[in-house]
Amino acid sequence: MFQFEHPEHLHALWIVVLLFLIFLRAEGRRQQKLKALGNPQTVKKLMPGYAPARRKLKAALLLLALGSLAIAWANPQWGMRKVQRQGKSADVFIALDISRSMMANDVPPNRIERGRKFAERLIDELTGDRIGLIVFAGGAFVQMPLSNDYQMAQLLLKTANTDMTDQQGTAIADAIELAMQSYDPENERARALVIISDGETHDEETLQLAKKAGKDGIVIITVGVGTPKGGSIYVTDSRGNRGILLDRTGQPVITRLEEENLRKIARTAKGSYFLLSGDTDAVAKKVAEQLRKLERKITEERSYTERKSYYLFFVALALGSLLLHSLLPWRKK
Repeated sequence: MFQFEHPEHLHALWIVVLLFLIFLRAEGRRQQKLKALGNPQTVKKLMPGYAPARRKLKAALLLLALGSLAIAWANPQWGMRKVQRQGKSADVFIALDISRSMMANDVPPNRIERGRKFAERLIDELTGDRIGLIVFAGGAFVQMPLSNDYQMAQLLLKTANTDMTDQQGTAIADAIELAMQSYDPENERARALVIISDGETHDEETLQLAKKAGKDGIVIITVGVGTPKGGSIYVTDSRGNRGILLDRTGQPVITRLEEENLRKIARTAKGSYFLLSGDTDAVAKKVAEQLRKLERKITEERSYTERKSYYLFFVALALGSLLLHSLLPWRKK
């Protein structure tokens, strides 16, 4: 099937049409002036080097060159080419904690914003791997299944916030279980789960699921967001007023980073723990380096959507026309 990759660039052909009309008008005025000089045979003898056909040919070559460049700019395509690619890749789920405790500001501007920035930078560091997104609080759900669409992953991360769920808590166990269910069982890629959280979970089920994930070959990397000292949680009420979350006694609720919980989860699933503090980019690079060390098997992907481009043919035609235009003299020898 024939098509242009950028059909909007074909509007440049209007310039060629305009120049053609200008040439016709100029040629008509030229002929009128020559007739005003006298008998055409006499005028021809007075100008022995005059070659009107060459002038028309040079104009045609120039218009052909401009038209060919416009068509090349639109990139004509015909047919499809079967593409087979082999490479080593991994399936990586990024699980982001969106519980209310992630609104604490012990790491500026707050934990969830710092976690989102880290996830965005991590995706920038990963190339060729399939990315999936999971968000969790009191429960967990897949925000994006495994895909190579990095732009969509970045867009969805920007929209992740604590208002996406009414279930409060830090159900890391649900996130692990959901990730285990979401991997393709027939895919032999390396599998990893990156959990971004403050670690406020206190159940044995989380460690049991982490151990099961490790046995299934899923490496869990935990990234702690917050500080052991902790901070207050800022919330917005129904009227849009922003304030500190208070407990039943009227005292500010303090939430702390539970590093030991995150270390145990990572250690149980044969992974690593990283503290997200200071330079976010540096931590993202360290995690990406850890993911690149995963044992990967060669996978093959087939694509049948790549079309053959023929713009080089029209570029060559334009260059040839310009070359002939420059070599062809205006007058006869």
